[in-house]
Amino acid sequence: MSLIQANTDADAIAFEEHRKQYLEIFKTLRAQHPDAPVAELEKLATERVVSRQKKSRAFYRIQATRQLVGQGDITKKKLKKKAEELIEPLVKKSEVVVVEFDPAHYMCLENVGTIKVKVRCDRGAADPNCTVTVHYRTVADTAQEHSDFVPVEGMLTFKPGDDE
Repeated sequence: MSLIQANTDADAIAFEEHRKQYLEIFKTLRAQHPDAPVAELEKLATERVVSRQKKSRAFYRIQATRQLVGQGDITKKKLKKKAEELIEPLVKKSEVVVVEFDPAHYMCLENVGTIKVKVRCDRGAADPNCTVTVHYRTVADTAQEHSDFVPVEGMLTFKPGDDE
């Protein structure tokens, strides 16, 4: 026995029916286009579900007028706009400027004279024309200053357009 069948809530039953229709359409599209990417199949399935919904006479009148004028299908435009609204907040850029080593970890042997490291600057949502300045210095952990390494200290500046 299904939980949906035991539930008499009209919204739950309608949701389950809508889900079944979507899955049926998705399966038939998958069979018709086995090489198509899943994102494209989802888009096609959503368009077909929306096109099969009941529509009022006013919708058909407006749609006919739009097609006569050459403005295209209103349902596709609404779906595209809604998808963009849903996706946009997910792609927010970081509001913090990140300066990091690339790669994040370096290892060198004791007999290596010098080592060059790559530093990357990711401005995120910050103004791309801003100048980023970072203070750096070496820190003695297990190695001893002056005997194992030469201590270094300074400022690293990333001008607008510089990422490395």
